[in-house]
Amino acid sequence: MSTFSTLLSIVAVALMASSCNGQFTVARRAPTPAKPVLLASRDGPIAAVEEREGVYTLPLVLTAGLETNSSLARRGSTETVPFDFSTLSVQVAINGKPYTYALQTGTDITTGYNVQAASGAWTPNKDPHTKLNGPPSANDYHSLAQEVTVGSFSLGKTTLKNFNMVYESEPNKGGRGPVGDLGFGLRGPTFNGKPESSTNFLEQVAKAGLWAKPIFSIAMRHGSASQLVLGAEIPSPNPAIPTAWSSSQKTHWALTATIGGHTGLADFVTTSPWITVPPQVAEDLIKKAGLTADNDGRGNIVAKFDCSKRPQADLTIDFEGGRLQIPSRMTAIPKANPKECLYVVRGTEQGPYPTPFSLGLPVFASYNVMFGFSPGSPKIGFGVRDWA
Repeated sequence: MSTFSTLLSIVAVALMASSCNGQFTVARRAPTPAKPVLLASRDGPIAAVEEREGVYTLPLVLTAGLETNSSLARRGSTETVPFDFSTLSVQVAINGKPYTYALQTGTDITTGYNVQAASGAWTPNKDPHTKLNGPPSANDYHSLAQEVTVGSFSLGKTTLKNFNMVYESEPNKGGRGPVGDLGFGLRGPTFNGKPESSTNFLEQVAKAGLWAKPIFSIAMRHGSASQLVLGAEIPSPNPAIPTAWSSSQKTHWALTATIGGHTGLADFVTTSPWITVPPQVAEDLIKKAGLTADNDGRGNIVAKFDCSKRPQADLTIDFEGGRLQIPSRMTAIPKANPKECLYVVRGTEQGPYPTPFSLGLPVFASYNVMFGFSPGSPKIGFGVRDWA
């Protein structure tokens, strides 16, 4: 059945046809701008992850000599801090002393660890500027953890006073690497279910107006220094391809995404080398890539193939603001055996995780990823790294 607007359009065309000496034109609506398509960086996933005996690691990238982007640092409230690609970590300061903490976008809780093997680990019992908030209790991971308040907590030039964080008091043998986690997530479930029990770093920054804009940006680089930009988005090298922004969930960084035709919520995990989807979805995506699905013996659906035979299809991820397109040649993770590769998609039942999809290093290593945390309207943006 024709709608009223359709009938009006038919009448308008008929009236034009009856005038202008029998000639008529049809007024066309301006076409809706197409959503941008962002191609993955050329130094993307295939160069970013290395596998050896089932362990996936990032190759070491030295951050010495990192220079702040002068165009981003014109305002004092915008800063670029070094970001270690190999350990996904940054330097923080607790009560004026430096420590290496892993940047975590999946939680808003900042946690220190009792790493016995690391002389550089922070210990609240030995810090006179730290207040213990009650006895240790079990956290979400069934480890003994204690709420504490430190006099100051700093990242670069950003300092928060009377910062509440958590210390896992159970001994952790640990070794090289970060001695804690810096929570850069949105306000979600907090330690022991008490809202006052942790300080949301981003929330405090926004309230105090400490940065030029409530935005942080991550630029992971393979072969050069990576960057964490505080207070600004990373400008596109091509003005014709601006940042593609999409609305995020309000309690955690997650977007509605369509991966190869399958739609669901997707969160962001800086510690995973995979694009993780439910097993049935993985089987379909692997089939579409012209590969054969297999079980890795741990209950995960994966695809192994000869590195000389690239997958047959690009991997597309659609969001509200645009499309990420990872070319087929960049959807492989090289194994220790130089002739064997793994597809970047893995099928896993995520259990209690809040979303069925997780976008890991293949996305972070291929795009500049930006997070806007304006109160009540968080958003996530993607930007190209290569001129396209």
